[in-house]
Amino acid sequence: MEGASAGATGDIIFAPLRVYLVEKNNGILRQPKIQIDYPLGGGRLDLSAYTSGQIGSFYFGLEIPDNLGLTDLRVFYVSGARSRKIDGEIFDAGV
Repeated sequence: MEGASAGATGDIIFAPLRVYLVEKNNGILRQPKIQIDYPLGGGRLDLSAYTSGQIGSFYFGLEIPDNLGLTDLRVFYVSGARSRKIDGEIFDAGV
């Protein structure tokens, strides 16, 4: 991710990014810690390629290059997963 450059279109910046998936519950991911690198412009992330199918939780993190000079950043995650009720509380997988 060194030497990253971003192309801008209006208020949208296309930049490389690094995604981290880290198990909260053992065995939920195919590996305890996973790093996925995306080139300029990003891409699609199918979590089924990294999850084991077991019920549980994992942490999702993003690393965006510092050299972009961003002061106000918003990252959007769009999911096709349905909302679920767990112990009376509703959980969503994204917007």
